Amino acid sequence: MRDIHADTYAALQVDGFHPVLLVHIDWPDGAVRAHTGGGAISWDGETWSGVGDFGGADIPDEVSGTAVPAEMTLSLLGDLDRIFAEMDQPARNRDVDVYFGLVTERQGNVLIGGPVPLMIGYVDSNEMDYREVEEGVTVPAFTLGVNSGPSVRTALSATHSSEDQQATFATDTIFRHTVYNETDKVNPPIFP
Repeated sequence: MRDIHADTYAALQVDGFHPVLLVHIDWPDGAVRAHTGGGAISWDGETWSGVGDFGGADIPDEVSGTAVPAEMTLSLLGDLDRIFAEMDQPARNRDVDVYFGLVTERQGNVLIGGPVPLMIGYVDSNEMDYREVEEGVTVPAFTLGVNSGPSVRTALSATHSSEDQQATFATDTIFRHTVYNETDKVNPPIFP
């Protein structure tokens, strides 16, 4: 279940909606923001460039009752020199955010409502392959493998207090006894 903007939800109820993916990659030499439509989309205070037919995504299906997709592949067609230059970038474990949205027309750039997070993950691999764009014509493609979950660059917290929990969930008291944890370290309970 995901929170969804009311206008986006209403547009999904009508036949003939136009989907778009918005992708943010924390690329080593600067953030990349792109979408699968044409032109530029302004959203979340940023400009997202359209890649149109030059980009693609392979996303596994979601099944009711399961988690979000665990991995996906993003691809972008280009020339060999540019692809080789990007493959030299230390991109592994860089953050990737993928959003699903709706636009007013096919390959458009006017959003309906707000995009919904589809996958939050990190770059797991980058490689080059060839894609057939029409019968007998292949072009080089830059491909990123993306996995979900926290990146290995994510800092882990060693403690989580009752105050931390209540800052997010005001009425939750599950951690109310954690204050006694330090006492147990100094004076451990003894089994009779």
